Amino acid sequence: MREPDFVCIGAPRTGTTWLFEMLKAHPEVDIPAQKSLNYFNDNYNKGKEWYFNNFANLNEKVVGEISPLYFGNSFLPERLYETVPNAKLIVIAREPVERLISHVKLINTLRGNEASVQERVFNNPLLLEHGLYHKHLLELLEFYDRSKILLISHEKIAKQPLEVYSLVTKFLVVNDEYIPDFLNEKIGFNISPKYKWLESMRKSLHNFLTRNGLSNIIWYLKKKGLTKILRRFNDSSKDQPVSKAMQSKESMDQFHDFYKEDLALFELEFNLKIRNN
Repeated sequence: MREPDFVCIGAPRTGTTWLFEMLKAHPEVDIPAQKSLNYFNDNYNKGKEWYFNNFANLNEKVVGEISPLYFGNSFLPERLYETVPNAKLIVIAREPVERLISHVKLINTLRGNEASVQERVFNNPLLLEHGLYHKHLLELLEFYDRSKILLISHEKIAKQPLEVYSLVTKFLVVNDEYIPDFLNEKIGFNISPKYKWLESMRKSLHNFLTRNGLSNIIWYLKKKGLTKILRRFNDSSKDQPVSKAMQSKESMDQFHDFYKEDLALFELEFNLKIRNN
């Protein structure tokens, strides 16, 4: 069994897919082809052996995983430390209201129905927790030294990807001179499929390959750009819209007020600005 050297714990809708693709392309880094093992939240009952077996067949390189839904769960720090006390942790932060809206758009797309942020949050309060960076980083720091945690800004990924990439490679102690050809490309997008049967077939094939230990085929198809071509062909809109009620000033003020104190403390204590103004 092999323990991961690093774990990117989120947050969701902050650029974790970009990080996955960049690190997967690096010759000194190896990651399971399936993003989001979700061991510490959904698969913890399967035990350490199941988790470590995901890294057993990887090359003798720096290995790790990226599961964005980890961040925000109160049980995460203790489970992480009990399982991988020596792992380095990566956290990507995004302006929390912007992140929340993006997350709701994704949920709306995946479920095929439109709902407001308020409705989604009412049914799943964890959506709010994903954006409380100060609160949950303090919980992590009860177990991990600050030097073991790399904080990244989503905005910086968009504007200065090379600088962020360099920070990550230095943090993982791998060659920072290797630069992926697609470093500046936009990575990851949601689709509202033109042909639902085609999207269903794509998902079924993905699940079949993952279940049967053929995840490297998925990575090969991604590397050749075939999956991106398919998704673009079957995309009828860039994003599923959210309810107009969510876009009201009153609604926006409500969520900005909710995050105001935590966001100010986070930017001050961790010296990372993520607000857009």
